[in-house]
Amino acid sequence: REVGAFASRMLRTRRSVIVALLVLHALAAVAGLVVPRLLGWLVDEVAAPGTLVSTVDGLALAVTSVVVVQAIITFFALRMSTIFGQDLLAESREYVVRTVLGLPLSKVESASTGDLVTRVTRDVSTMSMSVRFGLPETVIAGLTTLLTVVAMLVNSWLLTLPLLLTVPLLIIAARRYVKRAPKGYITEGGTYSQINSTFT
Repeated sequence: REVGAFASRMLRTRRSVIVALLVLHALAAVAGLVVPRLLGWLVDEVAAPGTLVSTVDGLALAVTSVVVVQAIITFFALRMSTIFGQDLLAESREYVVRTVLGLPLSKVESASTGDLVTRVTRDVSTMSMSVRFGLPETVIAGLTTLLTVVAMLVNSWLLTLPLLLTVPLLIIAARRYVKRAPKGYITEGGTYSQINSTFT
């Protein structure tokens, strides 16, 4: 809980970095969705009679350009995520160690060695992974889903209907999971403490 509170404070102080990180990942997702559209136009142009070679070349160049731009944006987005995650990991570990060193000795002695090792290694590392990969992947998945639904609506509302009919089922399943998941994660964390205690 302490590490989570520390992480939320740290995230609030670095809003500009997080916004830049999310914008880069969102741009990469949008660029990824532009490529299929351009390829569709390219196929349509090639199939149409009397298409000029320059038109086909222009569309092929546009596809290549978008793929290169997406690769560059993705590289910088992942680089920024990794650096930010590593900074968060280092500062969180330092915070946990400072907190443990500031506790009364009797409190530290009463905790198992495995519990302390788990807090300093696995818990902090999991939080760092969430910031490094979970946050960007959530943004990319959300944006991709939204743009895909919009693209389907533009193409055919009839094809979009089955997709939209599954949304209530997905919401129910997600709410059910979010309601039950914390207990499972706490149990899993407790087992890692036991394993680390045994190893230690």
